Amino acid sequence: MPVLEEDIARSLEEMRARLALLDAGEAARVPDGVTVAIVTAGEKDQNMFVMVFNKRTVGGSAPGGRVPDGGQVSESVSNAGDLKGDTAHSSWGNKMTSSDRHSIPRSRIAGGASGGRFLFAGRTVASQLFRYKSSTGDEFPIPNSGFTIEYTSQVFVDDQEQPPGKTAIADDANAYALLTITKSPAAVTVDGESSAAGAGSVCSGSFRISPPAPGTLIWQISET
Repeated sequence: MPVLEEDIARSLEEMRARLALLDAGEAARVPDGVTVAIVTAGEKDQNMFVMVFNKRTVGGSAPGGRVPDGGQVSESVSNAGDLKGDTAHSSWGNKMTSSDRHSIPRSRIAGGASGGRFLFAGRTVASQLFRYKSSTGDEFPIPNSGFTIEYTSQVFVDDQEQPPGKTAIADDANAYALLTITKSPAAVTVDGESSAAGAGSVCSGSFRISPPAPGTLIWQISET
């Protein structure tokens, strides 16, 4: 669903109204944005992932440490698509920097035993924004904290791309899937709350998933 400018403007007005309820010192130290940076991308135990740091900013700088004045931060996420299941919202925490491991298991893209193997082509886009809760319990989305996380898989047989959905493959087929995980700053709306795009670089990882080698049961995963 597209994020309308009036949605973001409404969220900003609501945030300003709540800030007015805080004392001047705390209001000046409320996080006003989130910047993302990649840590690494890889595969572990047949799960492919992109690891990132999320740095909350105040006045354009990222001081690190704890959220000022006893405040807390969390994140909200909603998914749309057919590749990845729902993602749970995070719990509240008091750190200005946190890590996210955006991952998907191989079983969502490839599976089946010998004689019944398949590959799946699909796409899911997750919308993510970050939230602030003051020491007195007032909550609102952090402005400039919006991101999308895209999971896209493509299936190829004899180097010809297959249509979306499940493709049955023979044991000796020249077949594989390509998965891309990409996190990008973007304006988003999650559960009726909106935020403008966060900051930072696009963070991504790409992987090739191939059927098990003859005589083995483990699907082959390599970074591309």
